[in-house]
Amino acid sequence: LTAVTGEASYSATWEALPAFATATWADIARVSASGEATTLFKVGDVRTETINGEEVDFEIVGFNHDDLSDGTGKAGITIISKTLLSEKRPMDTNNMTTSTEAWGNCDMRAWMQGTLFTQLPSALQSVIKEVNKPYDKLSKIYTSKDKLWIPSTIELNNPCTVSSRLNYITDGQGATYDLYKNKTAATARKNVKGASSYAG
Repeated sequence: LTAVTGEASYSATWEALPAFATATWADIARVSASGEATTLFKVGDVRTETINGEEVDFEIVGFNHDDLSDGTGKAGITIISKTLLSEKRPMDTNNMTTSTEAWGNCDMRAWMQGTLFTQLPSALQSVIKEVNKPYDKLSKIYTSKDKLWIPSTIELNNPCTVSSRLNYITDGQGATYDLYKNKTAATARKNVKGASSYAG
């Protein structure tokens, strides 16, 4: 290092981060961890990825919303898939009819955490963070730790109290994502089309 003893001029160069649609997942993860995501991206930004040969649109639904399971704070960005894959699967083989069944141990959750996760692009897999997701079982709130999940009704701005066993009550099952706060429940459901979410 050289000490500055008089007037001097300096120049710096930097590379602007591409838009959400074209940035690498590594760069998106870096921005998310830095806390600067809201200055570079916005709720509603969309990008397309290929999963198992199918194009899927992903959309930012909120910032600093979901609690990281490791206790270090909030996930910087939460993203939802707007597109359904062509394969249809049941939520649970027993149709969530027994007293022990709920999101925490249903077939859909197991498939999403296992098979579906491995079908994501490897660059995306490497940056997804595990978050806490509250769910109802027999009118009591439990918490699962998930990398992929299906949003609760309240997260979609649909405070339904008569629904499937999976979302029978909404108190304690998270909060509405920013993207859906100014949308009707019907619009939110149409936009999401039942697809899954992840945070990073």
